Amino acid sequence: MIMLSVLVFLLSPLINIYLGERLCQILAVVFLILILINAWDLIKTKRKIFQEGFFQALFKEILQEKIFFLFVLLLLPLFWYLFDVTTLKKMDHTNKNKEEQYSLFSVKNSWSDLPFHLNIISSFVVGCNKGWGSLFDLKFPIYSGEKLKYSFLIDFHTAILHGCCQEYLRTIIIVTGVCLVFSFLVLYYSFLKRIFANGKRIVIFSMLFVLFSGGSGFVQYIHNYPDTKLAKYDYVHQIGEKMELFWIPFIDGILLPQRTVLIGYPAVLIVFTIFFHLLSNLKRHLSKKSPKLWIFSALITSALPLTHMHCFVAVLFIAGSYFIIFSPIFQSKPKKDHTKGLYLTNWLTYLRPWLIYFLIVFLISLPQIYYLIFHKSQSRKLLTFNPIWSDETKNVFLYLFQSLGLIIPLSVISMLTLSNIQKRLYLPFLFLLLICLLIRFTPWKYDNIKIINICFFLILASIINFADTIFQRLQSKKILKYLFCIFILIIFVLSLFSSVLSLIAVPKTKSQLFSNQDINFGNAVINLTDHNSIFLQLDFVQHKSPITTIAGRQLFVGYPGWVWSHGLDIEMKINILKKILTGEKKNGDWKSLSKDLKSNNITHIVTNPKKMPLSNSFINYFNLKIIYSDTNYVLYEFTAV
Repeated sequence: MIMLSVLVFLLSPLINIYLGERLCQILAVVFLILILINAWDLIKTKRKIFQEGFFQALFKEILQEKIFFLFVLLLLPLFWYLFDVTTLKKMDHTNKNKEEQYSLFSVKNSWSDLPFHLNIISSFVVGCNKGWGSLFDLKFPIYSGEKLKYSFLIDFHTAILHGCCQEYLRTIIIVTGVCLVFSFLVLYYSFLKRIFANGKRIVIFSMLFVLFSGGSGFVQYIHNYPDTKLAKYDYVHQIGEKMELFWIPFIDGILLPQRTVLIGYPAVLIVFTIFFHLLSNLKRHLSKKSPKLWIFSALITSALPLTHMHCFVAVLFIAGSYFIIFSPIFQSKPKKDHTKGLYLTNWLTYLRPWLIYFLIVFLISLPQIYYLIFHKSQSRKLLTFNPIWSDETKNVFLYLFQSLGLIIPLSVISMLTLSNIQKRLYLPFLFLLLICLLIRFTPWKYDNIKIINICFFLILASIINFADTIFQRLQSKKILKYLFCIFILIIFVLSLFSSVLSLIAVPKTKSQLFSNQDINFGNAVINLTDHNSIFLQLDFVQHKSPITTIAGRQLFVGYPGWVWSHGLDIEMKINILKKILTGEKKNGDWKSLSKDLKSNNITHIVTNPKKMPLSNSFINYFNLKIIYSDTNYVLYEFTAV
């Protein structure tokens, strides 16, 4: 039943595709029923817990992993603080004038990425996707005429909660973020325990390494210290003016702003944990007639395209690699008793669960992949051979060292201390890392880091295991042991230093996201226009337009960076915008422009009267009517002639 609860959460956009306005209520009832069934199942099958005392048993279980829970208890306040300062933080009105006293702020990467997620959340609650009927009816808020080609699951569920509690969007984003980070930490701990069963020290250090790993950017910080202007750089990705490395800090560059990974990474860890459990003793699990775990992992994998497309690519590659590596082709006569489960002789027995897995994944995920990848207005290839260093003039080895430190060479060397089964489980992660360094999956090369992080879930743990194994072998040599321990601790601290500097800089990079005028304008759009309206905003280069972020309406064309990163054609729409701005120089001939605007179903035009006012000839020709105006926004109702 717990599995069923997880599946309802992950697959809800698919299984509830025709529920429309009642989606929120039905989901709430389903979750309530599942919770009650889970509770009854616990009472019925685990009576020993209640004989001993539920809370006593619970605390006993926690105490068995007390180091981990202490580690998590120390981290959760940090994550709460980080989500708090990055998510629509209100300006302290005592320090600013009345105009800005209710402004909402964000910081660093969240300032750039949060508006994109607000676009989708608002579109479900009050905007263009309100009351959607099917997956193929969803609209892309920042590009009219295009479907929502994005893994929207986390924003969809946030919208459900926002629809129930419309005044508490900030709280919803913070609470869901912290809860999902907690699930990530627990699942990652469980994931590592499947491989390094007796290495609690390895598991804890690996988690620290994944969360806080960074390159050699701290060297630049030390070199320029105490220049306070450098506080705005994160020293993991951006280490100075026009100086970028191929890495993004995991916490403030991935977990905080990239909300899709908050569900994607835990889902990936569930699938990998099941794989490790099944493949560690494959013969025993193949002998079972009921392939429940294979089916469950397939269903989780099938939900990943709408959860996080990069996670789906990673899981599919790892699963395919395991299918080959553990096949009878690569088996030989077992030499040790504990590896007998690895060797198979019956192809049919081996193929049956894998066929079930891939068939389920194929049937459920294929419509999602078609929906997400094939764009009507696509202009850029989404899969190209383009090594990460091809855009740089630096030496490739120096660039990789500055970006990732010694991780790449150590990822190969660390295999020396892995067991046979561990090597088989490890190799696909290493191959996937190599592919990510050579092939660009999206136009923006840094998107590959989302997959590389998945590779690092096991690679960094393997490096920690390598250091721990050497330390254990030096137990009889005290001097060497202590010297090695000091050396490793220094390397470990330096590996985390850049990321720690990045986190320290987070509160210092506060920038305004929405002014009081932005909020008022967004609310006016909600009240004055239909949710299916299409807006042409002349000042389209801003990434935080209230039209989409607050009102959830659809823009003719939005922020160019997002349009470009999704591989969409932006030139055609920019040419139409140029006609509006330059048409008066051509004797005010708006006839051809009228056809373009009519074919794109434009209903409203928004301008900034200070920066890009409309010409009088344009206003008079189309007989535009002002329905809202202030010092920053003028909203016209448009009807094509």
